[in-house]
Order: sequence, then C-alpha cells, then structure tokens
Amino acid sequence: MAACEETNSELEELEKFLEEEVSLHELKGLSGRVMEGAELGDVRCLNFLRNAMAKGPCFREAFRPADVSTCAVVFLKRAEGDRDEARSEAIKLLNNVVCGSQELAPEIWKEIFQSDLDILSQDDVPTLALLNACINADEAAAFAFSTDEKLLSSSTRCLSSEDEDLALWSLVITRKLAQSPKLFKASLATLQESEEGFKCLDTFIYAVDELLSSDNVHLKIKLDPESLVGILSTLAKDGKASALTLLGTAASTGNLVENAVEVSICGLQSAVDGSLTSARSSALRLLMFSVHLGGREAQNLVLQLGGIPLVLSSMGVDDTNPLMREWSVMCIRNLTEDGKLKIRKA
Repeated sequence: MAACEETNSELEELEKFLEEEVSLHELKGLSGRVMEGAELGDVRCLNFLRNAMAKGPCFREAFRPADVSTCAVVFLKRAEGDRDEARSEAIKLLNNVVCGSQELAPEIWKEIFQSDLDILSQDDVPTLALLNACINADEAAAFAFSTDEKLLSSSTRCLSSEDEDLALWSLVITRKLAQSPKLFKASLATLQESEEGFKCLDTFIYAVDELLSSDNVHLKIKLDPESLVGILSTLAKDGKASALTLLGTAASTGNLVENAVEVSICGLQSAVDGSLTSARSSALRLLMFSVHLGGREAQNLVLQLGGIPLVLSSMGVDDTNPLMREWSVMCIRNLTEDGKLKIRKA
C-alpha cells in the first residue's frame, strides 16, 4: 500500500514536470518505474507516456520512443483480447510514437498488425488511427495492408459503421489507398479474391466515389487514370453498379478512361440482361459523359457497338430509379449532331 502511494506521489510529481515542460533528467529512477508500470498496463503510466511523446524532443530524451514502443507492445501481447482502457491507451501511445518517430513505423506495423495479435477483431478509433499512422509513415506497410484481406476487409466494414468517428477514420484510410494507383489496384484485387472480401468491395468502391465527388477539400481526391483501368473496368463491364458509378464520377471530372464507351455499353448490356436497375442507370451516366467528352469518335463507336437500342430501351419510367430515364435522354442529346439524331443513321 505504501509503495503504491509512493508511486502515485511520484507520478503526480512527474505529471507536474510534464505540464511545466521541465527537463526530466534529474528525476533519477522514476522513468524506469513508469516504463515498468506501462508494461503492466497501468493506465496512468501509459497516459503519461502518451503525453510525453506528444511533448517533443525534451521528453523523448528521457523516454526513448523505441523503448516506449516496446513497453506498449509487450503489454498488448499480454492483454490480447482485452478491450479495456489500458489497451486503448497503449494503442494511442503507439500512435503518438509513430507520429513523432516515423522510422519506428515498420517495426510497430510488424509487431501489431502482422503478428498473432487479432488487433482488428473488434474495431475502434484508436486502432484505426494507429493503422492510418503506420501506412502513411511506411509505404511498405501501406502495400502490405492493401494485400491483407483480413485487415483490409475489417477497415472497409467500418465505412458503414454507425459510429461517425470510426467511419471517418476508415474513410481517411480508404483515401490513402485511392490516391495511389498501385495501392488502389492491389486493394481491388485483394477484396475480390475471397468471399468475405467481395462482400466489402461495393462499400470500398462507393467510398472512393464519395471521396472523388466530395466538396470537402480535405477528402477530395483525383484518381490517376491508371487506377481506373483493369479490374475496375472489368467489374463495370459485368454490370457492377459501384464500378460504373465510380467511372462515371471520374468521367464527370474530365478523367475519362480510354475504353469508357465500350465499358459503359457492356455494362449497360449486362444490366439489361440481369435486370439490374441501379447498374443500368450508372452505365447510362457513364455513357453520357463518355460521348460528351469523346466527341464524334465516341458517337461513331456507340453506333458500331449497337448502343442505341440499349439507350432507347432504358427510357421508360422506373419508380425504383427515376433518374434512369433522365440519363437516357441526356445520352440521346449527346448523340445529336447538326440537329439530326445519330439514331437515324444507325
């Protein structure tokens, strides 16, 4: 009991120094006891170290980030499966370590996300924040994440979470993946490889579409054309609404893929064959932008591929997707040349 009171008194003294930003060199022996407490999951010790890492070089001399990181990892391995306050503090501590010492990110990534720790079994904000810090600090970690079906699926599922903070962190992570053609294509490939990942594919693609079309300057992205070919185009041709929607949004920003007309007509045909109303509307929207941006060459290609009947067949009223008819009308308008519809030439 007396030892506990002594430790609490020392921590209070240490926290006072932290607040006053005084050098800690004269506090002999106390730093070691704080580190030991952190290893055992003492919330107050973990919280103190987290604040110390945020204070800067002065306190990083007294508490080396590498040693602090080791303490947090040791505790997390001991407390595997626990979801208590100490676990949350340890993860927040690691986040501060990575933000201040990015060279430690590869090791922390390996110890936390590529170990036997089931760290994302129950998603929370501190864990996603640490994940984001690691993949932003280390490109190798970012690529490893984009190819890890379990981690990627767990993060993607959080996009639809009712917890706004959790959904926002997941969106920030998705933004990182979408901004790199290499990471984006790897993520698409990873999610479609397994049944569990494929369930998250639409959520991932729609999130990228939201980022692309968002008015929020902090979230808006500009997809590289290289990101829009390959798997995404294949999915669109198969009538996947999310892929057609993303390609259409990209086209609306002037970022049109080379084979957009072919993709949109194939997607439209697949949607008609499968009675996929949402995909049909998205394909028409993509076709509208494709013809508008592609000019005469795109108009001729629509004729060659037999796209006119598909567009005309979509002009009926559909209560489940009222915009479908509007997109069809816009497609016809963009196929107009010198007052004469290209339909008459077909």
